[in-house]
Amino acid sequence: MLTLGKSVEKIKLKLRLLIKLGCGGLVRDFKGDLISGFLANVGCSTVYDAEVWGLDNALNLAWDLGLKKVVIESDDLAVVQELTGRKMRDNSLHLIIYRIKNMIHMDWEVLVKYIPRHANGCANKNELLRDAFDYGVNTNLGD
Repeated sequence: MLTLGKSVEKIKLKLRLLIKLGCGGLVRDFKGDLISGFLANVGCSTVYDAEVWGLDNALNLAWDLGLKKVVIESDDLAVVQELTGRKMRDNSLHLIIYRIKNMIHMDWEVLVKYIPRHANGCANKNELLRDAFDYGVNTNLGD
């Protein structure tokens, strides 16, 4: 039992949910045909962290494929607001977010937009597949 030096009536606890999570994304052409994709197990993290890592992987994949017009759809409103706004939250992923923001402004057109979870079929399918992969990124979903 914890003993405090003073009489304490109220304490504040900050909790952070950490669970085993994955991220993934699909690259489709304008007709909806699959070009490529990725799945990654990001380990023990928050949903926010997994979404940020997913966006980082997605942009790197799109850049490596030489795409010039990219629409990123995310069902995490907080991440979309962070990437499309001027202020950055103070969190452990600020360097990744800074890198993503820099990538968005490179020599290509990138639109980051919010899509409700129920409309994000890609995310729902990836949840079923992520446990089949070890830690790391698999970009061979289109093969």
